[in-house]
Amino acid sequence: MEYTKDMILGRHYGEVHKVVRSKGTSWKYRLLKIIKAHKIAATAVVSAVVFVSIDVVLITNFIHILSLV
Repeated sequence: MEYTKDMILGRHYGEVHKVVRSKGTSWKYRLLKIIKAHKIAATAVVSAVVFVSIDVVLITNFIHILSLV
């Protein structure tokens, strides 16, 4: 009966620690957990993406202005 209940609820036991864990977690929860664990790396990645996008916009505008001259 316990085995059937675990199958219905989607639970499984870890072999090493005998801990009940849910089978799947949402990708949002995993992403937030990684960001909380690695705050400096996450900040560096986000700032790099922002700076690259700003750089692309500025270069595009500069090329557009040069084409008008």
